[in-house]
Amino acid sequence: MDEDKTIDTGNDTIDYLIKQIKYIVSDSIKIKDSREEAIKMYQGEHTGQNTEGRSKIVMPTIYDTIEWILPSVIKIFTAGDEITTIQPRGTEDIRAAQLQEELVNYQLKIKNKWFMVIEDVLRDGLLLKTGVIKYQWHNEKKQIKKTYQDIDDAEYEAMIQKAATMDNREIKIIKDEKTVINAAVISNDPSNPMSIMSPEIATHKYDIEEITTIDDEYPLIESIPSEDIGFPITTKDIESCTFLYHRSSMYAWEIQSKYGDDTEEIDENGEKKKKNIVKELKEMKDTKSFDSSSHDPAESLDIKKKRYKDLNDGSLLYDEKQDKYWVYECYYKDKKDGTSKVSVFVGDILLRDEENIYGRPPFEIFTPLRIQHRIMGMSFADILKQTQRLMTVLVRQLLDNIYFNNNGRYLIDPTRVNADDFLNNNIPGGIIRLTQPGNVNDAVQALAPAAFEPWVFELLTYVKRNAEYHSGLTEAFQGVDVNALNKTFRGQAAQIAQASQRIEMLARLFAEMTIAPLVNDVIELNIRFMKRSIALRILNQWQNLEPDDIVGKFDVVVNVGIGTGNKDLIVAQMQQLLGLAQQLHPLGLVSNENIYNMMRELIKNMGFRNVDDFITDPKTSQIIVQFIQMAMQMAQKYPQVAQTDPPFMQTLGMAMQALGIKPPNPGTVKGQATPVQPEQPMQARVQETAGDGVGHV
Repeated sequence: MDEDKTIDTGNDTIDYLIKQIKYIVSDSIKIKDSREEAIKMYQGEHTGQNTEGRSKIVMPTIYDTIEWILPSVIKIFTAGDEITTIQPRGTEDIRAAQLQEELVNYQLKIKNKWFMVIEDVLRDGLLLKTGVIKYQWHNEKKQIKKTYQDIDDAEYEAMIQKAATMDNREIKIIKDEKTVINAAVISNDPSNPMSIMSPEIATHKYDIEEITTIDDEYPLIESIPSEDIGFPITTKDIESCTFLYHRSSMYAWEIQSKYGDDTEEIDENGEKKKKNIVKELKEMKDTKSFDSSSHDPAESLDIKKKRYKDLNDGSLLYDEKQDKYWVYECYYKDKKDGTSKVSVFVGDILLRDEENIYGRPPFEIFTPLRIQHRIMGMSFADILKQTQRLMTVLVRQLLDNIYFNNNGRYLIDPTRVNADDFLNNNIPGGIIRLTQPGNVNDAVQALAPAAFEPWVFELLTYVKRNAEYHSGLTEAFQGVDVNALNKTFRGQAAQIAQASQRIEMLARLFAEMTIAPLVNDVIELNIRFMKRSIALRILNQWQNLEPDDIVGKFDVVVNVGIGTGNKDLIVAQMQQLLGLAQQLHPLGLVSNENIYNMMRELIKNMGFRNVDDFITDPKTSQIIVQFIQMAMQMAQKYPQVAQTDPPFMQTLGMAMQALGIKPPNPGTVKGQATPVQPEQPMQARVQETAGDGVGHV
């Protein structure tokens, strides 16, 4: 009987999800074994057999390769470069594209743990074939509570009035101490016994709790362990993925907090009834309750566990060691109409079953060594594991030979040499007693180990070089080549450039497979779900971004890796170009705007995003100069303007000096004659007599 046909939880949706998950898990057994082996080898564990008394060293080929690649790639994506550019498709979207680019950069790198996410995803991909990023629109309400003690009536009224003007603030009285100064006087008039002649006069001392609620919404990104994600191994990309599940472990209170207190269930009569989630989970932990909840009374818990054994190591829904439940979040196409759906279940409890608002699985997946037409490729552990094993075997043999040379084996005659002294007194100054007099040379004979042939060391060098060929990381690239000082600078630079091509290709692949799609995902989330305005600092000025400001049509362009050029090389070329521009500028072949564009590209490739902090656009200077010329004309036309306090012309001069702008000649303005300087009265020349008695003027 087919095992899949025995699945019966009483819920068709859960039965379908479990069946799909089991197919994926059964097809991924080799991948699971490969990942376990990769982790062991990365951590320095030997996956073969160890011989007692022999060397147990493990060469860290996989570890060294991954740890050398990671810093170079992470630097590209976390050092502040413009990894991707958001470009508008039309002139009407230029401003929206600029705002969206600033917003996405802020959301990814400030609101999220960008460095940690990138580091986890890259490390998972390099070691375990795939690195996974999950994105979702996150709404969060934070409450900031402040307690004030001994607040009087006036302060309390002021706080109440201030809170009334704010939608997100609430005032609660924790304690109220009332002090009566004058008691109320009640009338003794029989016709109106409740008449108050004078009201009560009292003061209060309050302990107040002020609660401020802050609504925060943004795209949340997080790295997901590769082993917790499952999809058909033939999947080409996320867009065409027909089924994907995300397995996570949660405490009961986490499930309750995320999915609510109650869940609906349809009884035998077809009516909906509510069941408490925490109570259901607790019942399922208990063997008897779980058996009784089974729709097959003859089915025991052990059988149910066996049915789910290939999903999570024999545990159906509960991890006893951590006191957590296994929760499966499934994204798939409805088999009836093809709509995108998301369903979440734990055991036989359906926590969520609804339309997928994202339209596709909200994940981006990275693989370092891509296999064409497949989203899952190969890891560096896959291509280096044989090399690491071979390196380990060779180095172990060399070390064993050294051990035998230093502490070799001997043939002894126990009738002529004391065996205990020979074995246990092997120390400097140790004495070995003879049991019989005579020549001891033939009583103790050393067994010399076989010497290694030169080809053994050549083989070791070959294997090491082969590892460099596979990984693309040569000694020159790592800066540990002992012969590098004997090479020319150009030769060394060319060698490093060749080695870095593998890194550039990896960076480009990561950008195209993961970063650019992720930026597109964040843009779509902002356009669809952003409801509140947000304040951002753009070009050193605070601006409020409204949801309508970022709606537009955009393209995301990748700016890193193969096809974009090496950053250091571009910086060197731009510096040379600026040197040529300085020589050509006096000839009129290079304009100020050309030089500004060169400097702009140089600063951007140096890693600084805000270029205007370092250099001023000559167009801006021209506008300022034109404005100052107009102001000078106004000052000449209306003398009363120039006589203001502080002096108008002096203020203009100081402003131009602060901006580094050469004061213009007002007479050069078109249509304005150069003013004639008034003649000064001739000053009488005074004859001075120097110490030599000669008169000087």
